[in-house]
Amino acid sequence: EYIAGAGRGTNNFIAITLGTGVGGGIIIDGHILSGVKGGAGEIGEILVDCEVQEDGTEVARNLEYYASATGIKRLSKRELIKTTEKTVLNIFYIVDYSILKLH
Repeated sequence: EYIAGAGRGTNNFIAITLGTGVGGGIIIDGHILSGVKGGAGEIGEILVDCEVQEDGTEVARNLEYYASATGIKRLSKRELIKTTEKTVLNIFYIVDYSILKLH
């Protein structure tokens, strides 16, 4: 993106990638910001929350847990299990209607 895409011609640029994970890259003054261990653009590793389980263990969750395609799929599945069939059908109706409005 920096060389031939949206960041072309700029000296400072941040790109965020969403897929099965969450990543990114940071360009400052035309140079890649790598950080101490090379992970400066790995925004998916940013800690979002920490939950203490019943047994006292802590579970840390990063941005990738929530915002990646894998995370969205997991969280959606968990929420769909809680819903009724009528709610699911209403969601599909809203999505279908929104798609029709785009065409």
